[in-house]
Amino acid sequence: MPDDFEVNFSATKVDDDTTVVTGYMTAEQIRENEAKILSAAMNKYEASKQYSVHTSDSTNSNALTIDYIDELVNGIHTNLKNLIAANQLLVKYVDEDGSMGYAYSVIRANTPTNYTMVYDNTLLTEENENKIAEIKSLVNNFNKNVKIERLIRESISTAYLEGNVPIVLRITKNGYAVDFLPLDIAYPSGYKFNGDPILEFDINALKTKLQKTYKKTRKNKAIYFESIAKEIEANFSKEVFDAYKSNEQYARIDANYGDCITVNSLGRKFGVSPLFRALRPLVVLNNIEAADVSDSKARSKKIIFQKLRKELLGQNGEKKGFAEQQLAHEALTQALKTNLCAYTAPAFVESLEFVSSKANNDDASKQMSQYMTKYLQALGIDFIDTEVGNYAGVNVSVTQIIRQINCIKSDVERVLNKFYATLLTSAGFDPNLAPTIEIDDAESMELSMRIELAKFVYGTLNASRETSFKLAGLNLNDEKIKRESELEAGLDNIFTPRKTAYTTSGDDDSGLSGRPQSNDDKNKQNFDKNYNKNK
Repeated sequence: MPDDFEVNFSATKVDDDTTVVTGYMTAEQIRENEAKILSAAMNKYEASKQYSVHTSDSTNSNALTIDYIDELVNGIHTNLKNLIAANQLLVKYVDEDGSMGYAYSVIRANTPTNYTMVYDNTLLTEENENKIAEIKSLVNNFNKNVKIERLIRESISTAYLEGNVPIVLRITKNGYAVDFLPLDIAYPSGYKFNGDPILEFDINALKTKLQKTYKKTRKNKAIYFESIAKEIEANFSKEVFDAYKSNEQYARIDANYGDCITVNSLGRKFGVSPLFRALRPLVVLNNIEAADVSDSKARSKKIIFQKLRKELLGQNGEKKGFAEQQLAHEALTQALKTNLCAYTAPAFVESLEFVSSKANNDDASKQMSQYMTKYLQALGIDFIDTEVGNYAGVNVSVTQIIRQINCIKSDVERVLNKFYATLLTSAGFDPNLAPTIEIDDAESMELSMRIELAKFVYGTLNASRETSFKLAGLNLNDEKIKRESELEAGLDNIFTPRKTAYTTSGDDDSGLSGRPQSNDDKNKQNFDKNYNKNK
């Protein structure tokens, strides 16, 4: 019995050595003591910790939400702040989300880097012959300096991810460079020159990015650059360096040296990544997943319900039964603490049972399926089998991705062709002599596909050699010049095909066609003679 219970005692002496002591409580004392038992039991329950309603974790204010996406998309083609925030999200989810990262990696892996430099052969006059040779050497040297294959891959994949690739050509005494610039320091100004966007450079944003402690050796010699001024002079165009020295806030990049590759610009200032439309269904999927995790945690709880007999409440419900409730709870709790227990419930316990969730998740599964389909389609991913109930087997919609790559490829060609003209002008050549670059179409990447397509166009459709050569990744005029030089060198006579069953007709008397004459089988020899006569 608890020490603080109020109990009355009465004593009766039976003999000299024995006294009978009887403890009793009045009705009021019983009620007071029952209240103390209730209070003690409730304190042991720790209801605020054990039996509180489960709530989800606090929401991060920076978490992706539908409202935030609606906020970003509002004026995203003209609002640089919103565009940069959207691109930061896309980079995050490409790194974090398996499906979005897969879609981006497919684009990058399937980006064609093979190209052909095409020169206008109508300009190949005797007067320009030497110039063309110098120009070809100049262009080849430029392509080597800027690592043209890597430039093509990076520009196409970056445009797909961020919607915009500000790009600047630099011609220095040491060679050539083509720089990709981040959108927060270089971006389309909204103005155009000859239809091409003019880049604007934010000098203050560049200063902020370059604020750092410059590393030096023990002899106090700079490892890379001595100061911000030296770094800007070495890595950025003359307009930017001049604006920095003049303490200007903005600089305009010469349209002949700067441009911006864009995708999905809708004729406005900025382009938007095709991946952006996948963010909305991704939010819903994340919410469904979070709710499902919370629900699964709740369903995994093992709840034991101990039911007491209703007789404890009395005939009219005037009793509370808190003391019995405490006793039954503590007895069961102690029993559950052991691995193997024998539990005999108090007489007032009616039953024990495990409570489990009976929730039906069919609706949630259907909802998740619908949004998963929308999400994957936004990424250019389709099901291998539309009847399957899971998303383990998916493939990439090649046609859609090829079209997207080719669209960006055309803009890359436009920018590079302009840079070739600028390159020739700076070297003192007529820009009209500049070549044009033709990057392979994405669908013609596979050699087997190119060969089959060329055969079909030339043999079945009877198309021109120029069309067929182009499909095979060759330039007709270049091949014509090479072929003429081979004929003059007599290479046809040197490389005459050897006589085989494939290169010799049936009328050839050399004996190399048909069955060998040395065959001694008379029946087969007679068959061959009669066969040739009937022919």
